[in-house]
Amino acid sequence: MYRAQLRMKKSLEKKWQRRLDVIHLQRLTDIKARVNMSSPLCLKDRSRKKKQEQLMEGITLLHTLERYTEIEKANRILLEKITSIMDTKRETVNVPLVRAKSLNKIARKKKLQRIIDENRSLLKRLEDKKSRYNILQKQHFLTSFRGILFI
Repeated sequence: MYRAQLRMKKSLEKKWQRRLDVIHLQRLTDIKARVNMSSPLCLKDRSRKKKQEQLMEGITLLHTLERYTEIEKANRILLEKITSIMDTKRETVNVPLVRAKSLNKIARKKKLQRIIDENRSLLKRLEDKKSRYNILQKQHFLTSFRGILFI
């Protein structure tokens, strides 16, 4: 049932294994890298900052001070506008509060009216209907039934 697998001669098997090893080594040497590890075409100095470059190109300290004063002036004007808006009193006292109207108010009223009408018609039918329960007939039946039991 369990047989040993057929094998070649030892010398042939060693030869075959050496051939497989050579093929494997050849494939390993032929492998190409998938990641590009070469250096870029142009190297830029990214360590410099734009501001430093502008200063080195000839923007003087005086020019930057003028720019800062312009920014300060614009900020002051903006702040004055904001404070004037906040200081003015708005006339919100006279504005009445308007509640949002329901979008299905009419539909709800119609449904409520239909339910009220159905209830009225049901009540009228109940009131108009005669009772099938006759007290006198039930009492007569009970007395005759008791008479039969005790005899």
